[in-house]
Order: sequence, then structure tokens, then C-alpha cells
Amino acid sequence: MKRYLYDSIRHDLTKKMVMLAGPRQVGKTYLAKELSATFKKPAYLNFDSLEDARIIQAYSWPLDADLLVFDEIHKMKSWKRFLKGVYDTRSAHQAMMVTGSSRMDTFRQSGESLAGRYYHARLS
Repeated sequence: MKRYLYDSIRHDLTKKMVMLAGPRQVGKTYLAKELSATFKKPAYLNFDSLEDARIIQAYSWPLDADLLVFDEIHKMKSWKRFLKGVYDTRSAHQAMMVTGSSRMDTFRQSGESLAGRYYHARLS
């Protein structure tokens, strides 16, 4: 089933990082994986997975990935600085998506600025 935000997020991925937030169990991960299927070489990494967390912390995902999806990255210490660094140094053709809980909405109030680097989408 195609989610109501699918088309707008797919379009936004061609321009900036997309941050998808929302409460538990609304389908954020499902939507991220559905969108990943439209790319040739996506890299989906979930910080809740120990193996994926190691890959994230070592910056060792495939360099030729045309989409990077960081799921639950807000659980990582200094996640905003991490995203800023990855976004600013990624290749120009590499799309980036971040998914996580509603707590991600609070990142705008403090800490590292991601201004101008992302579109925010909320799934409910």
C-alpha cells in the first residue's frame, strides 16, 4: 500500500536530506524500505542493530550507495553532528533519509544546526 507521503518524500530526496519522524508503529521503517526499493544501490542502516550500529560508527557503508537510510539514528550520541558531517561530505548524487521517533522533532530546539540541509516529514 502506497503511503500518502511517498511521492513528496521521493521528490524531496532529490534535493535535500529527508527526516521522517512520527510515533511508534506508524510505518516509518516500512516507508523507508519501500522508498529504498526505487534506488539502484540503497544502504539501509538501523542503529538498533548491533551490526548496523558498528557500520554507522565506522562510516563503513558502501560509498557507491545512491540512498543512505539511517533508521533510529537519534539514539546515537551526537547524532546531529554525525548527520551534518555525513550530509556535507557525501557525494552530490547520494540521497539521504533519516527516520526515528517523535523525539526527533525536538532537535530543532538545541544543539548542532542542520538548517538548510533537510526537509521534515511527519507520519501519523
